Amino acid sequence: MKNFYYDLPEMRKRQLETIIKRSQGDINGFTFLDKNDEQDLVKDSDRFIEYKIARPNRIECILLMIFFIVALVFVMVEVFFVDGMKSLWPIWLVSSAVYAFAIYTFSKTVFAVEWFKDKFILKTLYGEKEFLFNDFFPCRCGEAGRDGFGVYLKKGMQTFVLRERAFPDVVKMLCRIYGCSTDKMIKAKNAEYITYKPLGCRCGMLTIWGQCIIGLLLTVLCLFIGINGNVDSDWFCCLCLAILFWVEAYRNSKEILEIRWFNDKFVFCTRYGEKTFSFDKLGLCKMKCNNNGFRMFIFRKNGISFVVEEHYFPQVVEKMNVLYGQ
Repeated sequence: MKNFYYDLPEMRKRQLETIIKRSQGDINGFTFLDKNDEQDLVKDSDRFIEYKIARPNRIECILLMIFFIVALVFVMVEVFFVDGMKSLWPIWLVSSAVYAFAIYTFSKTVFAVEWFKDKFILKTLYGEKEFLFNDFFPCRCGEAGRDGFGVYLKKGMQTFVLRERAFPDVVKMLCRIYGCSTDKMIKAKNAEYITYKPLGCRCGMLTIWGQCIIGLLLTVLCLFIGINGNVDSDWFCCLCLAILFWVEAYRNSKEILEIRWFNDKFVFCTRYGEKTFSFDKLGLCKMKCNNNGFRMFIFRKNGISFVVEEHYFPQVVEKMNVLYGQ
């Protein structure tokens, strides 16, 4: 088998060339293009390709903005025109600030992205925001709430988020161009390896323990109801919630916190300890893509499966893709 470790300098050289080309304005954005299978979300032209947000997402954003605007107007009317409510102005003030912040957040939603050879343009309610590949601007990758992974771009005083669910192809291309690298070379015990941290935030132990406790309480409640013979639709809903919390706690507990890449193996640092895999396919279960086209490698050790996802470990997935010939 080809020793992939000795390809690392070549990969680093290609990454350095990409950085140099970007600084010199030589990046051709079209070489990173990934066409979306949903043709209604992509518009082709001679000069650029336009990626559009799905219509339900756009409608949802507009409706939420209208809701918070109406709520803000209602609060202001209550404070200024209802005598009995004037004494509660601190509560209304706090709620008004929350509504205003929500309106501002939704107003920054990106509705379309135009991808050119030398730049890309975000279309928002604040107009078109242009980003040149050779310009320096803050760009980071991370969690984007309920929409999963996202790329954060700053223009002036405003920060815009390209969410994986809304623009999967654009997010993948930006991750490849701007890297968001987390690799670090380490020497320990005469063994040299590269360590990788996940790009996004991982679930904390406090959240996992909270999910376990809620699942336990719901399970005890189900047992208590079952012993009394009151098995009905409420008992079934309680059981489903208990199972959901247990499954989420177990799934979050298996998250990979760090990956160490040696010359003949790689190690997953998890909450279950360190899991070592050689460069053969003994521990590899399968490789697949999620709904947004991001690759995932699934490994199993001691009855526990671990998932290496591209949007958390893009460089590691690229290495595994070459290593396993996928």
